[in-house]
Amino acid sequence: MGLNKEQLEARRKGLGGTDLAVVSGTSTWKSPLQLYYEKTGEVGDMTEEKETMRMGNVLEASLIQEYCVRAGEIIRNDA
Repeated sequence: MGLNKEQLEARRKGLGGTDLAVVSGTSTWKSPLQLYYEKTGEVGDMTEEKETMRMGNVLEASLIQEYCVRAGEIIRNDA
């Protein structure tokens, strides 16, 4: 499934749910400084899909649906 180039560019311009742990300093995968460099385009190629990212993309819709059922909330995807 994955994200296309336009979606990746839009993601680079802001913060999403996957950035929360990084911004709060609780991520074990990357530091806030690494995230800053990615968002500013100074490092990293966001089009390179790693296995964990691929699986996240594959499972995202199902996980969102299950969260909505359990939490009784609605989540919009404006992307």
